[in-house]
Amino acid sequence: MAVLNISNFSTQQKDNKGIYYILDNAGSIMPAVSNKIYTSLFCFSVKLKEDVDKNLLQVALEKTIKRYPYFYCRLKKGLFWYYLEPLNNPPSIDDNIEPCCINYDINKPGKPLFRIRCFQNIINAEFSHSLTDGFGGMEFLKTLLYEYFLLKGFIKDSLNTDKFLNRSSSSILNEEYEDSYKRYFSSSIPKPQPLPIAFHIPSRELQENKYRVIVGTLDLEKTLELARKKKLTLTEFLSSIYIYSLQKIYFNLPAKKRKRMSVHIKCEIPINLRKFLPSGTLRNFSLFMLAGVDCRMGVQTLDEIFELTHHQFQGDLRKKEHLKMLKRNVASEYLFAVRMIPLFLKIFVLKISFYVLGEGLLSGFLSNFGSINLPDEFSNYIEKFDFIPAPGKATKTNCSVISYKNCLSICFGSRIYSRELEKNFFSTLVELGLEVSVKENLI
Repeated sequence: MAVLNISNFSTQQKDNKGIYYILDNAGSIMPAVSNKIYTSLFCFSVKLKEDVDKNLLQVALEKTIKRYPYFYCRLKKGLFWYYLEPLNNPPSIDDNIEPCCINYDINKPGKPLFRIRCFQNIINAEFSHSLTDGFGGMEFLKTLLYEYFLLKGFIKDSLNTDKFLNRSSSSILNEEYEDSYKRYFSSSIPKPQPLPIAFHIPSRELQENKYRVIVGTLDLEKTLELARKKKLTLTEFLSSIYIYSLQKIYFNLPAKKRKRMSVHIKCEIPINLRKFLPSGTLRNFSLFMLAGVDCRMGVQTLDEIFELTHHQFQGDLRKKEHLKMLKRNVASEYLFAVRMIPLFLKIFVLKISFYVLGEGLLSGFLSNFGSINLPDEFSNYIEKFDFIPAPGKATKTNCSVISYKNCLSICFGSRIYSRELEKNFFSTLVELGLEVSVKENLI
């Protein structure tokens, strides 16, 4: 490609064939490690109070992609890196939502890196981490809902939504498609210390086309009240229970089998860097922190894990710690030798790096998106939101959390037969005095 214009941070480029987009630092590894099963797709699911009009949703989607042209692209291979090429054909909506997050290959020619599906009163919006993170995906979904509700006549165009979402008519800012990792990269900052490989649940994988989703629904205020009594944030509280549940699995294994396992139980907690480093990007801009226990220290009580997790959070939730991780991830992009490696060789290196520097270090992850803020008028038509995690090859069973109004939704996505982690997690919440409604394969 003969590049005509380059910005330090912008992912939008232009050559003699037109506009294209380079992938951000986090997204660049995903095509190499994604396939039809481990798709890199996460899902926001919204349950409406009436059935979806698919035809109107199609019109709303066509309006929405005009607002986010940098999302409606297909993956292409260059000589040295993957890149995104804008699609010109109209987007389509599938009328089947099961199973979510799998059976979709982003590497297949012509495939967009997101898909919108609906069935009865549910809309699923699934996004590849090659394209965006949860923040960007939710901004897209909010605009889609706005356009749909407008077409349905539920809301008026005069509704004051500017502080909640982008309309299809609002201006597109250059910073929306920038690579903010590069904006905050500094070569003078040291890399973080290397981490050991973590414990992974021993269990057989489900059939290729299966992805089990178990959803627990709780009262948000009661859960927050309990977390505050423990002097914890909601994320600290839930992460501690996740670690405690994994610890149970580890120590229930026969001693002989444990000897072959890592002693490190580590829970990844994604961090939205926009809360610490100013950025308007709708590409990926998140890193993760780790909390966990060393099983060589013996069985720890839940209260001990609450205290340990809290202190681990306080240590890692510092701007300078984020910059260290950012340095580790971005530094290789600036090495001339790495940049000159042909893509077919890079793919091999990226797959190894993803395990050694990514999934291999994690026993699983718990991603808390937080509360969704929408105009009050929307609540008349929305019942709840769910957030389903992307399938993990090494982590196997992962958890995503989201809340809307007073409804807290905790979703486990799993590619293994064992339900032990989910059972331990929800049983612990009940033992702590919370009422939990649990449904399997809800969507």
